[in-house]
Amino acid sequence: MTSADRGPTAIVTGGAGYLGTHVVRELVAHAQPVVIIDDLSSGTQVADDLLGHPLVRILHTDLRHNEEILSIFNDVQPSVVFHLAALHFIPACIANPLRTLSINVLGTQSVLDGCARVEQPPTLVFASTADVYRPQVEPHHEDSPVGSDNVYGLSKFVGEELIAHSARTGHCRPVIARLFNLYGPGETNPHVIPEIMNQLKVSNDVRLGNTSPRRDYVYVHDAAHALFTLSREAKPGTTVNVGTGFSYSVDDIISTIAALIQRDIRVTTDPLRFRASDRPNLQNDPTLLRTIGSDLLRTDVNVGLRRLLEHEGLMPPSAASS
Repeated sequence: MTSADRGPTAIVTGGAGYLGTHVVRELVAHAQPVVIIDDLSSGTQVADDLLGHPLVRILHTDLRHNEEILSIFNDVQPSVVFHLAALHFIPACIANPLRTLSINVLGTQSVLDGCARVEQPPTLVFASTADVYRPQVEPHHEDSPVGSDNVYGLSKFVGEELIAHSARTGHCRPVIARLFNLYGPGETNPHVIPEIMNQLKVSNDVRLGNTSPRRDYVYVHDAAHALFTLSREAKPGTTVNVGTGFSYSVDDIISTIAALIQRDIRVTTDPLRFRASDRPNLQNDPTLLRTIGSDLLRTDVNVGLRRLLEHEGLMPPSAASS
């Protein structure tokens, strides 16, 4: 491939992480050069298939090192920035609000400072969260009231406001993607589905917290494809929910997994695993997302869980799930 065949360069913050790795692969599949900015603090490593790839450049740094970030943006002159780097495991965020705000807010401002160094304002796809919304039972649409009950959601909403300000000054062309609950291979935080997988590798007995809250689960490959599509198809200034429109309780997930692996899973409630605040339902109204791409989130939860179980070695691979 010659340089003439390649698209303009993208920057992906958090490109060595869970979602970031899939976004980078999506960009590379479309022949777009990528600069990954990642501090590797989550314990992740750059995926083997991306190490040494001719389209991928990896920069190991912290977003809060502002002068270094400014230099990178000035040098790269990206056409698009996917800002995915964040502290996003809610219990860890609640336990350390200062670190959460430092990474999620100051890190975002550093990215925006970098965008201001780009001659042609780049498209900025920001991985926000559905946790910015005020808890409610009904599905959330993009105009639903905001008002998170934890520091993670608040930090992401502050990031959205900073980005809106930057857009008004002409420094970026933003698309805000409010992600619902991601799952799939490569998860780096002990969210409920990877926790279930890890415990099932040892026993049919699993210890969990509250199993009644319902969540809108999005397969991570689909989320990456959606972000890539939004970077090209969404109108600058758009805020869009990235969720399937279906929600499932942890009990539902356990039942589906048990049927797939044909094991009798016994759940024990562990009071130490309960969260201080746990909204009863977090579900998308996907109307807007479907106007941008009707089949962006194409993986049914049964198919996604089967793929994950195969990846984790909890059931044999099948051609049907490939």
